[in-house]
Amino acid sequence: MTASVSAGSSNAGLASGVAPNARVLIVRGYGPELRFSDFIEANLKAAARADVDILTTSFATGLLPDTQSDFSGLFFNRLVQVYNKPIFKGAGNVEQALTTATGDTFAVGGSISPATFAAMYGGGQLPNTLVHPVSAAGPGLDGAIKPDFLAPMSRVSGASCTTYGGSALPRNQPTTRLSPCYQVSCCTSASSPYAAGLAALLISAAKQERIDYSVANLGRALRTSARFIPDAPAYKQGNGLLDVEGAWHELQQDVINPRITITSVNQQPVSAYSEGRTTGPGLLEEEGWIVGSHGSRTFQLRREAGPSEPISYRLSWTGNDGTFSSATSILLPLNRTIPLAVSISPTTETVHSAILNVHDPKTNAILLRSMATVVVPKRLDGSTHIARFEGSVALLHVANAFWKVTPDTAAISVELKIKRGNLRAIIQPSVDSQYPHKFPASLRRTLTPGAYHFQLPEPSPGIWSLNLANDSAFREENRELISTGAADYEVIVRQLDVSLTVSSSLLIRNNGAELAEPQVKESWGRVTTTKSRFSSNGLAKPIEIEVPGNSSALIVNGEMLGDKTEGLDLYLYDCTTGECFSHDFALPSAHNQQLIVRNPYAGRWIAMVGTPSFLASGSFQIETITVAAQGSRTTSLEGSLKPEKTRSISLDPLGTPPTPDAVRVYELFDESLQRDLVHYPWLKKEDLQKLIGLPPALGMAIDTSFKK
Repeated sequence: MTASVSAGSSNAGLASGVAPNARVLIVRGYGPELRFSDFIEANLKAAARADVDILTTSFATGLLPDTQSDFSGLFFNRLVQVYNKPIFKGAGNVEQALTTATGDTFAVGGSISPATFAAMYGGGQLPNTLVHPVSAAGPGLDGAIKPDFLAPMSRVSGASCTTYGGSALPRNQPTTRLSPCYQVSCCTSASSPYAAGLAALLISAAKQERIDYSVANLGRALRTSARFIPDAPAYKQGNGLLDVEGAWHELQQDVINPRITITSVNQQPVSAYSEGRTTGPGLLEEEGWIVGSHGSRTFQLRREAGPSEPISYRLSWTGNDGTFSSATSILLPLNRTIPLAVSISPTTETVHSAILNVHDPKTNAILLRSMATVVVPKRLDGSTHIARFEGSVALLHVANAFWKVTPDTAAISVELKIKRGNLRAIIQPSVDSQYPHKFPASLRRTLTPGAYHFQLPEPSPGIWSLNLANDSAFREENRELISTGAADYEVIVRQLDVSLTVSSSLLIRNNGAELAEPQVKESWGRVTTTKSRFSSNGLAKPIEIEVPGNSSALIVNGEMLGDKTEGLDLYLYDCTTGECFSHDFALPSAHNQQLIVRNPYAGRWIAMVGTPSFLASGSFQIETITVAAQGSRTTSLEGSLKPEKTRSISLDPLGTPPTPDAVRVYELFDESLQRDLVHYPWLKKEDLQKLIGLPPALGMAIDTSFKK
């Protein structure tokens, strides 16, 4: 598909590539095993070839963090610097989720036009060209403009003759069929070769006209000529939709590169793990903003080429909804860093983003750009601990709901009600959503009108989002689930957290949303405590854990010891089969971390402890609690437990401790939450049974007082 999109010939068939006369060299990026080292070496060998002008790949690396200053970004940028060849990569297929677009080289997102939708899918009408609902959104984790630009995703392309036997067109209202060996291309795996084909046309013309087509000049031409889609925010489209005529015009501009750099600050949960830390090529702040707040942030501009006398550059904004403002010009001396104050005043609860342009004083052409992005999440009601969202999603659009999860939240409950139309709902946590036993594939299935519930134990702190995509007309194979009209929805997010204190009785305080059917489970458990120091070689420190048979839970608590400002990371591996598999992790770093595994396999587990810093110092403590399945007792509280209310229950003897080192473990659950997962099924039944951490304990306490 990818070779067909970029350079397929139309002489003998239906598929016409963007640059049909370009020559294609296909390089194997990985073998039977998917290894990152193979991908790196393939790019290295391809870039070194004298007969290669452009590299394109539809292979996603998916590193965390993924910025221009981390490994992948450093490698590919170094590759570009040494061989002066542009590299185009798909931005990713993450349904317009914030900060998910790839962070190195030219990251290409996707678009779809009304004509393309009518020809390939049909059944409805688009008002104008859109950011494709499957395309990943920016900015980069370092604030960089990502995706760099958009390119069309869907076109007739070549395909495997054994796999594709002739698709119906348009799919939702078919009037014809494609011939065998053809398909409709999809996703950013198709938009990146489209951009590469467009670059091939420009480089071919530049060679003939003896025009500079260096990566710096080509990149400026592609980015600054891209057509900004008015109805889409900057963080979803980057510089906009590629325009070959506009790029050719910009490539011919008599613009001298003054080597201006722009940097600003970043505030995001994984910023501490990036080589650049809180500094990057753009401004990104995910926390600290509310509707009506006002503040000022600084961009640092530095010119490193050109005359020694100061030069005045015009400044402008693209895609600004009024949130950002700055001076309209800046005077830049040579080799001096000059601050630019940017005022920020958000007026709505959403992501606000805009692109800052620096113009050439001679031609007024845009020399370079930077992005400013701030997130204003929905604030949970202080008395109910609930956030509510509602709205309507037009065909092939994506609605986004943002809220903040505070540290030490035991669980969050998400309730979705679809009133009309069909939607796919993608829950995007603050750190990662790749583990299938935490975020199963069926969590993204097409949902018809009805109610759906989902719970997430131990959510990572930070900004979470629910992305509601009205894309069944594009994605859904089951015709009964296809909807081409608008979809209406309501969402309720509940923050759940209870504190348990053991004294003469068990004191219960609800710090979160109302609990309909609270229950306290009392079990026997064993506690093992290990104190250790961080490894001097920079690697995470392993802590061995042995889980006995017939355990109902494994609880791993990590604690930073001493007066340290830096927190720890906690990773848990299941090694019970003889081979270790990553099971769960707690990020970002914190002084206290906790991971809970329900019904763990018996045998060997390993906790790995690290910090964001490569060479950490100091010590930590790992406490593991294995909870026995036998000998437990459950007590139901009378009535519901409202927010900020307390309750106490007596501590009756549970019986004789099974071992001398036994402790009593108290956990509070809400029976109604578990029932809702079954009665309002968001997941398929088989996926629901595989979820880890369920049922979520909303509060926990360990009691050793009975030993006295």
